[in-house]
Amino acid sequence: IHLHHMLSEKWKDRFGDIFGGAIRGCSETLTGHPFDTVKVRLQTSNIKKYQGPIDCMVSMLRNEGISSFWKGSGPPLASSMLYSAWLFGLYGVSLRLVFGDRSMKPDFVPEVKGMALVGGLVGIGCTIVGGPVELLKSQLQRSGSHYKNTFDLSKAIIRQYGFKALGQGFGTTLLRNTPGDMVIFTVYEMVKYKLSKNYGQFWGTLAAGGLGGASFWLTMYPVDVVKSRIQSDHLDPRKRQYKNMRHVFRSIYRTEGMAGFYKGFSICMLRSFPVNALSFVVYERAKNCKNYM
Repeated sequence: IHLHHMLSEKWKDRFGDIFGGAIRGCSETLTGHPFDTVKVRLQTSNIKKYQGPIDCMVSMLRNEGISSFWKGSGPPLASSMLYSAWLFGLYGVSLRLVFGDRSMKPDFVPEVKGMALVGGLVGIGCTIVGGPVELLKSQLQRSGSHYKNTFDLSKAIIRQYGFKALGQGFGTTLLRNTPGDMVIFTVYEMVKYKLSKNYGQFWGTLAAGGLGGASFWLTMYPVDVVKSRIQSDHLDPRKRQYKNMRHVFRSIYRTEGMAGFYKGFSICMLRSFPVNALSFVVYERAKNCKNYM
């Protein structure tokens, strides 16, 4: 009976992580995807196309309509929900792998080294699924994309270039996600632990989620610019503008200087705190559905 109870509780925890992640993905896409679309447009445009985030948003609204801000989100938010479910399912498994069952207890005390390891494992694992998802999103978000949605694009890529083409930009996505997730989850758990004791679970989670998200982009934004350039490049290797990651770094620095690595940074930071603050609160609340099973 005791063994059955332990197994039952573990499966409840896993279901909570996955369900909470899926609901978080929905929340994050609804609130954050328009900002992300503008960010990618700014990152991948030539120097003179947009004067800034406001000019980019006005141009998109005038020329492509309001729906253009949600390009790449997947119908109906399916890709984001599935990816986030995978991400937080991995997060729960990694927490238990590093810290054991104590990570599931209300009085869990996180440690910096352990959380960094958890984040690294999540970063590697989520890139396996996240790499192709990010590619599809970048291809849809770039200016001039004629594909209707994620599934329309994915079918076209596989039909014309094969499954291997979905790996475009995989290395750069891994380079962003692994250290980036080490930062975001370490900051999140440490801040949540510190603030929740004094200000309550809700405010602790809200602040921790926002600070974690902001920390991710503060540290990894230049790599994200390179990733966006690679993943929005032509799908045919013979027609690509960039040969590899090093070529992108050198090209941006030579033509745009250090400022080129921070195109779209303001809109990204404007998005990061509120969207991540809200989405982590949604995740924690949705995860607690396991208590009703």
